[in-house]
Amino acid sequence: MKLRAMLRLEFKETLAIFGVFLAALAGLTAAFWALFYVILPSDGPDTVGTPLIVPSVVIFLAVAVAKTPRWLRLAASMGVARRSVTASLLVTWATLAALMTAIMWGYARLLGTPETFLHELGYPGAETATLWLANSLFIFALLLGAALVGVFINALHYYVNPYAFGVAVLALLAVFFLGFDPVVKTIAPSDSAAAQLTRALASGSFDHQLDPAAATPWLLPGLAGIVLVLLLLADVVLLAGTDLNVTGPVWTRLLGGRHRQPLRIALIVLAVGVLLFAPMLFMTRVLFLIVVAVFLALPAMSQR
Repeated sequence: MKLRAMLRLEFKETLAIFGVFLAALAGLTAAFWALFYVILPSDGPDTVGTPLIVPSVVIFLAVAVAKTPRWLRLAASMGVARRSVTASLLVTWATLAALMTAIMWGYARLLGTPETFLHELGYPGAETATLWLANSLFIFALLLGAALVGVFINALHYYVNPYAFGVAVLALLAVFFLGFDPVVKTIAPSDSAAAQLTRALASGSFDHQLDPAAATPWLLPGLAGIVLVLLLLADVVLLAGTDLNVTGPVWTRLLGGRHRQPLRIALIVLAVGVLLFAPMLFMTRVLFLIVVAVFLALPAMSQR
């Protein structure tokens, strides 16, 4: 009974968010197609592919990070066992990942000329039912993996020392934003080593892109499945030892208490250093400053 109550709560909150998300994507898609037909009325966009994959992965990660603390608090107040909490989180995110995968499949199949995500990554073989199945499983693994990362971040935060977690957050922010532009410049060229490896993996090989006759679409889904299983095991282990009586959202615990001022000072120093010295594009610097500003403002906003 308590498990059902948790599932109803989680589905109610996440479906509301994803409804707004899908409505926004539908509006952007309609505007995109209308613009294409105005500019190129005779052709329109030739291929569709999976343009929803990046925003979907981001929203799965963001919602999992934001909602997990609330669900842990409610589970503690309801007296829900840790095993039931873990099961409800897995069922919720697996269902949403399957639903979003089906939406992407329909989008790619019904609009324009279909193209799988594996084809976009470099799979050279023909379009078959097997390819579409492998493609769907790959997308499902990416979406569910993003959600499990969000759960993992919260479980890690409540399982270990919040100060150590804060240092890890700062390190991840620094690595991501300082490395964003160099990485993009390295992998963007079609002849780069990263691009060649991606095409090789998409074709079913670790060292070179296979010919269409020899290519298999199952290597990338298989690797994604292995990572998914590892994330699942990590979440189960951490949630089994996590104190469900958490005191607040991530940002409240992270920027509250005795370590509040050192963390805020470190964030400000890091932001100023990035602004002045980081070898990155102006827009990336602006994005980093926005993230830091929001991170600093969230505790004050949550107290209103």
